[in-house]
Amino acid sequence: MSYESVSWMERAVFDKVAAAWGWMEVHGWYVLAGLIVCLIALPHVQRFVRSVRSQLRAPSEATVVNFKERQRLARLRQEERAEQAAEEHAEHEREKRARQVEEHAESLGMRPRSGGRRLGTGEEDDDGGVPPVPARPKPASKRDTGPDPFKRARNPLGPDSSRGHAPSRRQAPGGRGGG
Repeated sequence: MSYESVSWMERAVFDKVAAAWGWMEVHGWYVLAGLIVCLIALPHVQRFVRSVRSQLRAPSEATVVNFKERQRLARLRQEERAEQAAEEHAEHEREKRARQVEEHAESLGMRPRSGGRRLGTGEEDDDGGVPPVPARPKPASKRDTGPDPFKRARNPLGPDSSRGHAPSRRQAPGGRGGG
């Protein structure tokens, strides 16, 4: 296939490709070096652009002061609410404790103490005074509960510091080496 037998369109395309190829042979190294430089410099340029943008978006001094003031006021409101809740809780606990004391006194059959009784001569007098408050029963001792049903029986052959079998020390015969 010769150059004269091709259509004018194909000839134009071929001429353009040949011209581009010739330009690349002469100037291609410069293009390649430029691409490498751009790839190396790109991260530095991006970092610089990010820092400039962040400086432009930085809040002004008035905005920072306003924000800190709002934070301080919010903390104060939160502290006030916490103190109020603590006072309410303490009041509720005092009332609850008073109710428990009254219920406990009623369950033991105790009455509130009055002014007291005048000491007598030791004789039995029935003048209608308040009888003495019955003594509380002693709580059962924790040691009197008996043997623990969940406690394991002691293994006399187990390795412990008490009686029973103790494994021998590991040493070479003749007392050499080991340990």
